Amino acid sequence: MVIGALVPDAVMFINPFYRMPWNYGDAHSFLGVWLINIPLGMVLWLCWEFVIAPGYRTCAPKWLALRLPDHRPTTLKKVAWAIPSVLVGICTHLLWDSFTHAGYPLTSPGGPLDHTIGKLSLFRVLQHGSSVLGLGGVLLWILLLLRYPKRRSASSHWRLWPWLLPVITGVMAPVYLIMQQNFAHPKVLKLALLNIVTGSVSGVLVCAFFCALLLLGIKGARRVLRR
Repeated sequence: MVIGALVPDAVMFINPFYRMPWNYGDAHSFLGVWLINIPLGMVLWLCWEFVIAPGYRTCAPKWLALRLPDHRPTTLKKVAWAIPSVLVGICTHLLWDSFTHAGYPLTSPGGPLDHTIGKLSLFRVLQHGSSVLGLGGVLLWILLLLRYPKRRSASSHWRLWPWLLPVITGVMAPVYLIMQQNFAHPKVLKLALLNIVTGSVSGVLVCAFFCALLLLGIKGARRVLRR
């Protein structure tokens, strides 16, 4: 569901580096749900399920490894459940957009959510407020999840570089993206800042993916050499 809730906006995170063949409007259309969002959501879920999660589980520091949930093998049933879960996440994203983005009946001029609070429209307050609450909820969930150890021992081997490289990417990506933006026109300033933020996030995730892929490759190579 989490991945599904993100994929309609995926084009915003990818476009700073690579221009996708579809745009924001396509991803938020009815056909886009089936032709873009669900396939992309499943690809991202598979990347998480088979690469990022198992890769970083092998290099987690001991205190974290002891607190991670038990790994559940990927089965056909799990894959089958992933598809409707992604779809539900997509639908919640699109539904909430109708309350928090311009161009919908509730947010159009004269609509019930077009009233202003200070200098912001009510739907903008809902948009930014829900983002803050959602981020706080995620952080609280992580804190509760990792509060107590779930096992007495863990098979992970702490490595610094898989954690350090994404951090370095998160620092360097904004520098690169700032150099690519045009700040001369005030009208595109917000778009430029958005590109910097979304591009930095996607840069970190892509770096983490390749780090995890390399970790799994190293682990597999060691198994082969031991035979």
